[in-house]
Amino acid sequence: NIAPLVQLTSLIAELDCLLALARAARDYNLIRPILTRDKLIHIKNGRHILQELCVDVFVPNDTHSSEEHGFVKILSGPNASGKSVYLKQVALIVYLAHVGSFVPC
Repeated sequence: NIAPLVQLTSLIAELDCLLALARAARDYNLIRPILTRDKLIHIKNGRHILQELCVDVFVPNDTHSSEEHGFVKILSGPNASGKSVYLKQVALIVYLAHVGSFVPC
């Protein structure tokens, strides 16, 4: 019967993921996000940890999105000014918080 082996493999894979998230939290100074039931995203000094590895200086960014601040945003700027990196940063932080990880803020 192969079912116990499949279950063991699944448990080892989950443990590997949890250890990787824990190591990243330690190595990249990630913090525990504060989760609420409110419809908002509030990021203070958010960082894109992959971008930080590629550049000498990375400037952290704040993000506020709520009913009070408006859910829809317009992000504009010249080419190569960091718009895509900023959007990916917000998405990465929200995703990490969603899966239960610490976040780069």
